[in-house]
Amino acid sequence: MKHREVYDWFVRKCNVYLNSTCITRALKAARKVVEGDEIAQYGLVWNYANELLTSNPGSTIQVAVIPMPQSTPLFDHFYVCIDACKMGFKAACGQDANNHIFVIAYAIVNVENKDNWKWFLELLHRDLGDYRENKWCFISDMQKMWDYIDLKSFRVFGSLQGLIPAVQEVTTNEFNRNMNRVKLINQKAWEYLDKWPKDTWTKAHFSEVLKVDNICNNACESFNAKIKHERSKPILTLAEEVRRIIMNIIVDNRKKLQNYQGIIPPVQQSRLEAMTTLSIHWDPQWFRDEKEELYEVHGWPTDMVVDLGKHTCSCRFWQLTGNKDKNDNRAEEYCHDWLKMEAYRKTYCFNVNPVKGQDLWKKTPHLAPVPPPFKAKPGRPTKKRKRDKDEQPTGSKTKIKRKHNPIRCMYCGEIRHNKRSCAKKKVMEAEEHARQLQLQLAVVSPAADGAKPEVNSVPDEHNPAPTMIDISQSESIPPTQDTQQVV
Repeated sequence: MKHREVYDWFVRKCNVYLNSTCITRALKAARKVVEGDEIAQYGLVWNYANELLTSNPGSTIQVAVIPMPQSTPLFDHFYVCIDACKMGFKAACGQDANNHIFVIAYAIVNVENKDNWKWFLELLHRDLGDYRENKWCFISDMQKMWDYIDLKSFRVFGSLQGLIPAVQEVTTNEFNRNMNRVKLINQKAWEYLDKWPKDTWTKAHFSEVLKVDNICNNACESFNAKIKHERSKPILTLAEEVRRIIMNIIVDNRKKLQNYQGIIPPVQQSRLEAMTTLSIHWDPQWFRDEKEELYEVHGWPTDMVVDLGKHTCSCRFWQLTGNKDKNDNRAEEYCHDWLKMEAYRKTYCFNVNPVKGQDLWKKTPHLAPVPPPFKAKPGRPTKKRKRDKDEQPTGSKTKIKRKHNPIRCMYCGEIRHNKRSCAKKKVMEAEEHARQLQLQLAVVSPAADGAKPEVNSVPDEHNPAPTMIDISQSESIPPTQDTQQVV
């Protein structure tokens, strides 16, 4: 519960107005009762690690502390790799056949830096084995490329011309063509991209052993958003909440497709159907081979060669995704085994075993660590991740987006200003004001002594001068009450 919710509740129910300090102390005491004492939970880390390892044999649990000469040790790291997650990953890889993320391991550290990432990856490498021998691929969520590239140079007609197609193209010819466009638009961006190994960021150079063509790691942000609230809780409460979330994910995904009868999972099936719809624009021709496996497919923008025996296509879509592309109608029979329901069931055939309550944990002989010293950062603590420059802000039902539509002038139709500050409108108003002054301007001619000056109004082509009638010399108009002179 947030401060504002507490304040509104007391105003609505009790008609009491509390100050911020009172609410902070009350919430801190309530969280200590509900979630547990934060300092006391650090002293139970060893007991929790032993209980978690006892209930889930084969798991890897590591607690790292900093020994102190004349006092209790300081807590440093906490690593967990449950056996069910480890075996499920080895059975059918990290992203399941239905394109759901699969949690392998997690860690609790004091700060996210290179040393802690190195420590975590070394333990993960030890649990899973050599990634080169098993031909596994792990990608990072570091997306800092835009910090070195001037995106304004690429924003032509609202899109990043050349850059995004260069990343997404699956053939080397198209990649080279788009990279040449990038070089013409922004030489600095081309030099930055060219220094990185191309097999790590562009589909055209991806290995064909892997069957996932993702070029970013934004899928992990869904899991980070799920545990955002739990990250503010004490250490053992946080660890237990994460373990329960992983346990529920495995159970829910297993029950979700328990009665599914398809050959491939629903996500892969929908993707396949979308590609099959496009196959009406292609014309396959058989080469009259004995096994009936070699076809030449004619269509736009170029012709393709499909080999059903080798599971290859000259567009490389089949090799990169394992999913048959739009060049053949018998696609389900030729999908890779990693994308079939059998692989999906193997992933979720392992269980995360439950853990007993805190009062039933076995005590360990290790010294109870104390929490590390707290370093308060300046400003209000943030829970949202830092977004890249090209990412759009997200909104919700209760919060509007910070990014609004551009302001458009109702006078001239241009953007980035309104009608009040429109320069064209001010110019037109100034011209209109000068014209009105010209209409009201009178030229006074010199007159003789005792005579009234003769006034000649300046005629205007749009507003001609009115005709003056001398009523005193007109005999046809009889005098009325309005025209009679008062003596």
